[in-house]
Amino acid sequence: TVTCGRKKLEKGIQVELYSFPRDPEIEMRGVLVSESPITVSCKVSSVYPLDRLEIELLKGETVLENKEFL
Repeated sequence: TVTCGRKKLEKGIQVELYSFPRDPEIEMRGVLVSESPITVSCKVSSVYPLDRLEIELLKGETVLENKEFL
């Protein structure tokens, strides 16, 4: 708030806080054998704000899976 003479002006800003308190947990089920499929899961907990979360599963530079939480 700023006052100049009798005129009072206010300016507001929006602050967004992000919380990522723990590392993602990545779990692989199956035996790692060349050319054999396995199941990979990623668990992310206690994330705020959830509507900004995006998770990508990469193999090298290739995106295998992408999930956005809107």
